[in-house]
Amino acid sequence: MDNCGSGARRIDAETTARSTPLWRTDHVHMGGTSTTAQCQTYGLAQWVPLNGTMAGYLHAIDDYRLRSTMSSALQAALWGHGDAPQGRVPDDYPFDEARRLLEQYLSVRDYFRGDFYPLTEYTLATDAWMVYQLDRREVGDGLVVALKRENSPYVRAAFPLHELDAERSYEVTDIDSGRTRHVGGGELMATGLAVELQGTPASALIRYAAANGNGASETPAVP
Repeated sequence: MDNCGSGARRIDAETTARSTPLWRTDHVHMGGTSTTAQCQTYGLAQWVPLNGTMAGYLHAIDDYRLRSTMSSALQAALWGHGDAPQGRVPDDYPFDEARRLLEQYLSVRDYFRGDFYPLTEYTLATDAWMVYQLDRREVGDGLVVALKRENSPYVRAAFPLHELDAERSYEVTDIDSGRTRHVGGGELMATGLAVELQGTPASALIRYAAANGNGASETPAVP
């Protein structure tokens, strides 16, 4: 059973023991921003990992907005929503882009069942980065979501990861570029995962997977 979080008033121990807040807030309709969506995910992932929110209209969002609202569930609209009669979708609607965004989310959704590790502090500051790790230790892989906000002056940073095997090599893949490199687990935990983002706002999805003795990933590549 799902529920509407009703401004988070229904996200409590008793209610979430019986239902899942797939619509965690109405803030998206009240001036909600990518920053506030990121902070909601940051907080809820530590206590109520099964939750969802509205990304927006697929013709009006981009990768940064999608990734800011990603959680274990996601709502998105084509052209209209709610109970009112819906208008006709225009003939020139960008269906290919809408499909790309949805397929991107579906390709990483399962990582939200993994362990959540915040790699930056909680903040609403628009000049900050918010970065977190989703680790599936039982599979040997995980995902790092890096979100650089609109006023951030920083171009690159390194984020030490958690719960890797220091003796193993990991195949690290930037999902946007498709570039892959091999990095030792000890280095990823001590020196950190290096991320470079030039634009503002900007984002990255970086997948890592334990490599086998031949250097190949032991888990399937993300589509």
